[in-house]
Amino acid sequence: MWKRFAVSVLAALSVITLLLSRVDAEQLVAVLRQAQWPLLLSSLATGYCTIFLKAHRWSTAIAAGGTERPRRKLFAASVIGTAGNGLLPARLGDVLRALVLRKHNGTQPGQALLAGWGVLALDLLVLTVLLLVGVAFGKRLASVQVLWLVLAGVTTGITLVSFLARHPRTVAGLANALPGALGSRAASQIEQALNGLAFLHRPRAFALIVAYTTAIWAVELATMWLALAAFRIEPGLAACGLLVAALGLSFTLPMTPGNVGTYQLVVVLVLGHFSVGYDSALAFGIGYHAFALLAVLVGGLWFFHQEGLSLRQLNDVSTPQT
Repeated sequence: MWKRFAVSVLAALSVITLLLSRVDAEQLVAVLRQAQWPLLLSSLATGYCTIFLKAHRWSTAIAAGGTERPRRKLFAASVIGTAGNGLLPARLGDVLRALVLRKHNGTQPGQALLAGWGVLALDLLVLTVLLLVGVAFGKRLASVQVLWLVLAGVTTGITLVSFLARHPRTVAGLANALPGALGSRAASQIEQALNGLAFLHRPRAFALIVAYTTAIWAVELATMWLALAAFRIEPGLAACGLLVAALGLSFTLPMTPGNVGTYQLVVVLVLGHFSVGYDSALAFGIGYHAFALLAVLVGGLWFFHQEGLSLRQLNDVSTPQT
């Protein structure tokens, strides 16, 4: 895990160095100094509101699998998970939040993980729609055909996930081909984990999760609008939606710790298509990202310390056993 982390850090530094090589340092500093703190703090409040909504959406998805809805330390688990995903590669923060939920609610980690990844599929659908709307009303960042292809891919993925949710025993039965007790144990664990996708065929739970998802991305748009306004950037709603969508997709599977480098590159590309100057766009990408990332990491590390967790536990989970 740590070798992958080191490689991703080098990649982030390389991208940042390349972006900074084209910037006017004085202009960059001037934009950063002009940031309006009341708006930045407001964006921080709405950002934590998003984490709160995502936590309750996640617990709704877990409870749809026939277990009691986890409530203890739900927000703490979600802040830890968000911070972990911002710092560690391969969405390992999801594993951390599942461990916290198991500790306080007895929730099975496999079920918690699949529930979280299941609702993530809905997020991908929303983000793709936002991209399409942004392209329709703003300047094109990609061809409409490519975006429709992305939408088709996301829809296919959701259909596959839905099939897994409807037929957990059929999928788990494939594990019985494994020899001896290993097969039955694996089948039991797979079936239990697939309960995390049960919300896809529970109308009431699914409707509530869709409502949460709608609220989450409305708040995300408000957060981005506040953040851009804090840096005196007003590119319009289409650009704001495109930026939220592009950044959201880049965070689905972060390539670098904290998405450093990737975040700034996306910001420069999107805002540049809406006539925002390179220096201003990069200053926003660096300044706001550092502010938001630090705020989440501080909260996550505080909860992490309160829970008495250690990175050794995470390393044991993520390291294949031989």
